[in-house]
Amino acid sequence: MTATNMANKLYKITSGAKSALLELPEAYDGIATEVGLVEATEADISAHPTITASEAAKSGLVAQVSIGLTPKGRKHIKVSVEKLGGISKLIGSTFGTKTIKSASLRTYRKLR
Repeated sequence: MTATNMANKLYKITSGAKSALLELPEAYDGIATEVGLVEATEADISAHPTITASEAAKSGLVAQVSIGLTPKGRKHIKVSVEKLGGISKLIGSTFGTKTIKSASLRTYRKLR
């Protein structure tokens, strides 16, 4: 397990031939497979650059998905572009201490 601090972990994200590492909250553990993330190994850390979420979005690795949570709340999470077709599978999963009740792709206009 590679943790960068108590609240975040390094995850490897891949799309086609591109791959990089993202530092994301541990809450992604419960949905990592569904959003196309793999926990980074020591080999990954030496072989791939760590980039920001905005850099990952610009390079076409991730898109931002809006999730509704119960009992209440909303978050924006990063999802591999290859997994966007399956975001409805996130419904019913746990993100941190809350349950995902909805998931929708945010448009570019909303991101600006």
